[in-house]
Amino acid sequence: MVYNNPYFCIFIVIDEIHERLLQAFAGQPYFDYPAVRLNFQDESDHTSRTALSRFAKRGILLELKRGLYTFSEPYRTQPLNPLQIAQVLYAPSYISELWALSWYGVIPEKVTLITCVTTRATRTFKNALGEYRYRTIDGRFFHSWQIEEILSAQVRIATPEKALLDLWYLSKAPQIESNAALLSSALAQFGIS
Repeated sequence: MVYNNPYFCIFIVIDEIHERLLQAFAGQPYFDYPAVRLNFQDESDHTSRTALSRFAKRGILLELKRGLYTFSEPYRTQPLNPLQIAQVLYAPSYISELWALSWYGVIPEKVTLITCVTTRATRTFKNALGEYRYRTIDGRFFHSWQIEEILSAQVRIATPEKALLDLWYLSKAPQIESNAALLSSALAQFGIS
């Protein structure tokens, strides 16, 4: 009988998890693995990870980075903003450099690479939403960003002046100490301390 087959039972459990995942997270733009574990405490860690992996392979879920997920288009009820995701992929961070300059109209080119600044190690993420580059800046210069509504989401983005200064500071990385002094001086001229 097919019901005694352990593989058949696993598929039933995974389909149940799929329904429960939709109920728990379809109203959110994204969710992470710890939230899944909180909602599925009655399932083993192995079962939860297996279910998420299978859902990603079937195209039900998109893995934004390891442990961070969103539902694919037919299952998601909330719009997904790539700039909002940029804030979650690697925190603390804010959007800066070329993407910010393009959004403010300082440069005429459309920039598809989402460029961010962080105090953490430099990283790049690629997923179904695009490519995200995070570059390290000294903690003393991690400021002068503001909250803006972009594509119907609140995101942290550098002011136009700060985006330009970040780009300049990060493009001259080999001379980091002299750049730090010059950046402090330039920030002071803009009235930013």
